[in-house]
Amino acid sequence: MKLLSSGSHNIAWFKLADIVSRGEKERALSVYKLLMHSIADQAFAYQLEGDILLAFDDNAAIDRYHCAANLYKKHGNYQKAIAVYEHAALFKNDVKILEALLDVYDVLGDQKGIINSFARFAVLTVQTKNFGLLINRLHVYLMTQNTILQAELYGYTFFALLLHDLQNPQIKIYLLQALDLYMKIDDAHLLTRFMAKLQASNDDFYSIAEDFLTKVKD
Repeated sequence: MKLLSSGSHNIAWFKLADIVSRGEKERALSVYKLLMHSIADQAFAYQLEGDILLAFDDNAAIDRYHCAANLYKKHGNYQKAIAVYEHAALFKNDVKILEALLDVYDVLGDQKGIINSFARFAVLTVQTKNFGLLINRLHVYLMTQNTILQAELYGYTFFALLLHDLQNPQIKIYLLQALDLYMKIDDAHLLTRFMAKLQASNDDFYSIAEDFLTKVKD
């Protein structure tokens, strides 16, 4: 098929946006199939298809986003892969999306990205009864020598349990482990922030944490 001319290409894009806004899924996908032959970037083509499917709340969007991000990663465009996953995660609560996002942040060594993504991952895995998946991921980071990273991830694991699985028999273990790690960090602000959040969340566990810190300091 010939590539669309510049004028026809612009009209097709406008038409596609209009069709999507009117909720006509099949027509939107038909126009997309026409447009994709004029898109040299296959990753972008997958991303566009994902956006269309997402607009119609079609779960197949997740597969298209994975295809797009995998191609971006293959060509070393990690920031574009992150953008795809972050966009998808905004609209879809999907454990695999967050796992893939963590994988990219791991490759880049982006600590802030890892912590922020892990916080969401922890909540979603606990909510969906995938605690084992969460612990497996946590153990990956225990092999690092980064105490701040470990403390933050233990902390987010604890809060995920506190908010969504309060009866989990291991919840206290994760609290005490987080506190132990926070105390090894020179920046006392992190522990102070954790304790403030805990105090606002649960009186009983806050008391347990205070007792633990007092005993350790003594």
